[in-house]
Amino acid sequence: MSSNYKSNVNNGVCFMKTTVDNVCIKGNSYLISTSNIVTDISNDLLELIGYSKDDIVDKDLCEVFSKLLRLHRKAFEQIDIKNNIECYIFTKSLEVREVLISLLQGQDVKSNIYTIVENPNSRLNDKLIFVENLFKENISGVAVFSVPDLILLKTNQKYLDFIDSPYYSMENSIGKAVREVILGYEESQVEVIWNTILETQKARYRKGLVTNKFAREITYWDSYITPIFDNGKMKYIFINKREVTERVVARQEREELEKVIQYQNEEKTNRASELNVANIELAFQNEEKINRASELNVANIELAFQNQEKENRASELNVANIELAYQNEEKENRAAELIVANIELAYQNEEKENREAELIVANKNLEVEISKHKKAEEEITKHEKAEVVIKKLNDELEKKNYELNKVIEMKDEFISLISHEFKTPLTVINSAIQAMEVICKKDLSDKAKGFLNKIKKNSNRQLKLVNNLLDITRLNAGHLKVNKKIFDIVVLSRSITESITIFAEQKNIKLSFSSTLGKKVIGIDDEKYERILLNLLSNAIKFTPVGKSITVKVFQKIFEGKCKVCIQVRDEGIGIPQDKQELIFERFGQVDNSLSRQAEGAGIGLHLVKMLVELLGGEITLESKERLGSTFTILLPIEKAKETPIEHMIKEISDNRLIQAMNIEFSDIYI
Repeated sequence: MSSNYKSNVNNGVCFMKTTVDNVCIKGNSYLISTSNIVTDISNDLLELIGYSKDDIVDKDLCEVFSKLLRLHRKAFEQIDIKNNIECYIFTKSLEVREVLISLLQGQDVKSNIYTIVENPNSRLNDKLIFVENLFKENISGVAVFSVPDLILLKTNQKYLDFIDSPYYSMENSIGKAVREVILGYEESQVEVIWNTILETQKARYRKGLVTNKFAREITYWDSYITPIFDNGKMKYIFINKREVTERVVARQEREELEKVIQYQNEEKTNRASELNVANIELAFQNEEKINRASELNVANIELAFQNQEKENRASELNVANIELAYQNEEKENRAAELIVANIELAYQNEEKENREAELIVANKNLEVEISKHKKAEEEITKHEKAEVVIKKLNDELEKKNYELNKVIEMKDEFISLISHEFKTPLTVINSAIQAMEVICKKDLSDKAKGFLNKIKKNSNRQLKLVNNLLDITRLNAGHLKVNKKIFDIVVLSRSITESITIFAEQKNIKLSFSSTLGKKVIGIDDEKYERILLNLLSNAIKFTPVGKSITVKVFQKIFEGKCKVCIQVRDEGIGIPQDKQELIFERFGQVDNSLSRQAEGAGIGLHLVKMLVELLGGEITLESKERLGSTFTILLPIEKAKETPIEHMIKEISDNRLIQAMNIEFSDIYI
C-alpha cells in the first residue's frame, strides 16, 4: 500500500497530509477496513491506543471499535462520510482519549478509511490534576462521566465497590453509560438527580445514602456530584463517594440514647407532679396550724392587758420609794464632804508617786539604749552569717540548675528515642496496609476493609503524635533546619486549602479561600508551611459545628514599619475562653470544658505551630470569643530565597506529600 505525506496547518494545529490508496487524509492516524474487516492500521494510531498490529488487523471492524476501543454504540452508528464526530475511545490500559473520527471512501467501493485524531490538550491527567491525586490515593470512591451522554471515562476501585455485579471491575465498566453501569437506573431517584444536574448545571450533595442491595451488611455513603466546565461549557460530571457507616451508626445510637433519656425525664416529671400535689396538701395542713396559732395570739394579748394593770400598781409603789431615796441622799452629801478631804490627801501622795515614776522612766530609757546597742551588734553578726548562707545557697542552686538541665536533656533524648521506636513499627504497619490494599483488595470482605481503614486511621493518628514529638525535640535542640525556596504564597495557600475540601463537605461546612493579592512570591519552607496551615485547618474543622463556615484569607499588611504577608484562618466554632487563650500555645496546653473535650488531642499541635512560625521568622496571634469562633493570624516576612522553577513549584504543590500530610493531620477527625 502506497502512502506519502505533506504538512498542513488547520485551525492552528499542524497536521501531516497523508495519501492512502490515492485518497488524501489529514494526519497519520488512520485505520482501513474492507468488507468490515480491518486490513491496515497506522503506527501513530497504534501508539495512541496501546495495542499491537496483531490485536487489530484481520479483526471485525465493529468488534475493534466496540470491544477494544470501547466506542459507545450510539457514537459508532453516527459515523458516516458526511459527519465528523467527536467522541471518546479507550487505550489497552483503559485510559480515555478524546478524538475526532472521520470516514472517507477508499478506491474500492467496499474499502473505508477511518481517521482517528486526538484533540489537543484533552487528556484528563492534564486537565484535572487534583482529581488525579484522588484516583491514586483511593481513599474515597471517585469517577468522571462525560456530558451529555454520561459515559464512564475514569474511576477507581473504591467507586466500583459501590457498583453491583458484573460492573464492579474496570474491564466491565469503563466506557459504559451510567444507565448500563448502575442497575435499576431508569425511572429511579438516581436518574432524577442526574437529570437535575444536567439541567441546572449545579452540584448536588447526598448525605447518608443507604446501600444494602449487594447481599452485604447495610452501609451508608455520602455522595458529592459536581459538574466540571471547560471553556464555559459543562463537559464532565465528577462523583466523590465516601463511606460514613461509622458516623451514621454512631448518630443512630446517640438518638436512641436521647430517646431513653427523654423517657426517663418524663418519668421524673410525673414523679415531680405527684410530689407537688403532696406539697399542696402539706401546705393546707400548715395553714390550719397558722389559724390555731392566731387564736393563741389573741389569748396572749388578753393576758398582756392583765399584766399592764399589775405594772400600774407597781408604779405607785415606786413613787413611795423615791421619797425614801431623797432622805437617803442628804446622808450621802455629808459622806461626800468626807470623801473630798480624803481626795486632797491622796493628791499629795500622788505627787510623791509621780517623782518616783520619773526616776523609773529615766532608768528604762537607759536600758532601751543599751538594748539597741546590743541588737545592732547582733544584726551585724547575723548579716555576716546570712552572706555566708546566701553564698552557699547560690552554689547549691547553680548545681541544681546544672543537674536540672542535664535531666531536661536526658528527657528530650528519651522522648526522641521512644518516638523513633514508635515510628518504625508504625511505618511497617502502614506499608503492610498498603500492600494488602494493592495485592489482596479483591479478596478482602467489606468488613475486613473496614477494619483495615480503622487500623490505617489510628496508625496515622499515632504517627501524627510521634512526628510532633520528634519535631519539638529537634526544635528544642536546634537541629531542625529551614530550607527556604521561592514560592507563590497565594497559590500554595489555595492548594492546601482546596486539598481538604472533602473533609469540610462531609461535615457540611462551607470552606472558602480569598486573597487580595493576585500573586506574591516569597522565600518560604513549603513543607513546614503545609504543617502549620493543615494543623490550623484541622482544628477549625474539629471545633466548627455542622452548617457553619471556615475562611482562609491572604493579604499584605504593614507591621512595625515592615511589609509582611498575613494569612488568616477564621472559623465559626465554639471559641476559646479569654483565660485559656495563652495556655493553648504552651506544650500540652488544653481547653478542658464540656464543649471541646471530646475533640481535643494531646495538646502539642498549636505549641508546634507556634515554634514552626517563629522558626520561619514570623509570629502567630489569636482572637476568639466563646460560641462565636476563633481567628488565627500568621505574619510572615517577605524574604528572598533560592529560585524555584515554576514547573517544579507546581509539582511540589500537587505532590503526593501534601495528600499524605493531610491524611496524617486529619486522622483524628471523626465526622
